[in-house]
Amino acid sequence: MAPTVLVSGASIAGPALAYWLHHHGFRPVVVERSAAVRGGGYPIDLRGVAIDVADRMGVLPELRAAHVGTRRLAFVDARGRVTSRIAPDQVTGSPAGQDLELPRGDLTRVLYDHTRDDVEYVFGDSVTALDDGPDGVRVTFERGAPRTVDLVVGADGLHSTSAAWSSGPNAGSAATSACGSPPSTWTTGSASTARRSSTRPRAPRGLVRHRRALDRVPRVRVRRRRRP
Repeated sequence: MAPTVLVSGASIAGPALAYWLHHHGFRPVVVERSAAVRGGGYPIDLRGVAIDVADRMGVLPELRAAHVGTRRLAFVDARGRVTSRIAPDQVTGSPAGQDLELPRGDLTRVLYDHTRDDVEYVFGDSVTALDDGPDGVRVTFERGAPRTVDLVVGADGLHSTSAAWSSGPNAGSAATSACGSPPSTWTTGSASTARRSSTRPRAPRGLVRHRRALDRVPRVRVRRRRRP
């Protein structure tokens, strides 16, 4: 039976990770606290290796169709008079036409539509507690019945609660312990949590070790293709 990986967060990172987990033979389950995929938000820029990943996932044509296509940026003074204009590629440093800018809601919709048939999504719920056991990680939810999974990954954005699940107020110490004896729960905390940690742990090269069910979790390494 394929190892089960619970991913918290169905925005951008969660569905993208779930795609690659399924691609490599895992059984991903994505839990999202909102009732459906969230729309709205600021436009998202895709460039460089992100374009290559979208191409490998097969979603690049849909993302190009949603491209905003900003033609120029204008600077104005206090009276509203234009003082200068520049092209978007002068800001990004990428050749014109090779970057994408699209509404955040379109990106989340495309990723969800592309994975919904292969990934179990649980909307309207969230993780409240994790309990490390001999058979895996027992996950307690706010509304649904508890589940036991092999791995838990937090992909719930800037205000992530992932670190609190596994370590409470001492989030940094739990992250550091991942480099020593391997835990049964591996989560990614928020950027603010990482800054509070006194050390920056380095994961083992090429794999993340996990007790019992997931002895080795392969990492996806993406190499940027050379453009013709």
